[in-house]
Amino acid sequence: MRVFELGVALHGAVGVSALVSFWVAALARKGGDVHRKAGKVYLISLLAVMAFATLLVAGKLLQGDPGFAVFYAFLISLVGTASWLTWFSIRRRREPTSLLGGMYRGLATWLIAAGVALFGLGVVRGRPLMMFLSLLGVGFGANMWRLALAPVRDARWWLAHHMNGAMLNFIATHDSFLTIGLGTVLPEVRQPVPRLLVAVGVTLIGLSVRAWMARRPVALARAA
Repeated sequence: MRVFELGVALHGAVGVSALVSFWVAALARKGGDVHRKAGKVYLISLLAVMAFATLLVAGKLLQGDPGFAVFYAFLISLVGTASWLTWFSIRRRREPTSLLGGMYRGLATWLIAAGVALFGLGVVRGRPLMMFLSLLGVGFGANMWRLALAPVRDARWWLAHHMNGAMLNFIATHDSFLTIGLGTVLPEVRQPVPRLLVAVGVTLIGLSVRAWMARRPVALARAA
């Protein structure tokens, strides 16, 4: 088995744990014991997923395709940023200066700069999927900066960061499941047009859920 195929297999296997633990945490009472434990399992699963995803980067490099290696590396950094934000928005909810410091701003800046560069690569290579997901990174990074520069208004300031990280992880988890997991059974899903439609559809669902959650921040904050 070649490096890329090994990465896909391992990524998919651990992805099952990520998908299950995500929904256990999502459906559990917010702030409850089940929610917290499932959330930890989910983030640990994502760390494993990102580790195995480096095999995708290596595999593409070995195949002589540095463009897609860069694309996968960008996706790893996108999920890594969301995971970092999901975790530390809770751990540092009483320390806004600490959460919104150099690490936060560095990650936000990276997503914007890397996203713009990847968009250019997508244009050159004629890859709409690259362009679309690069814009997701740019938008997420820009929103991080917007929240970093906004005044801290109340004790619930951290919740927006937590929900944003969870939203991006939702998109990444379900996009991967549909294209890697379901794509094993239905290879047609991995073709350029269906693949792009999956990414766009999952992103729209994620953004819609995030908008719905924004309407009930008080209930979520009390539960956390």
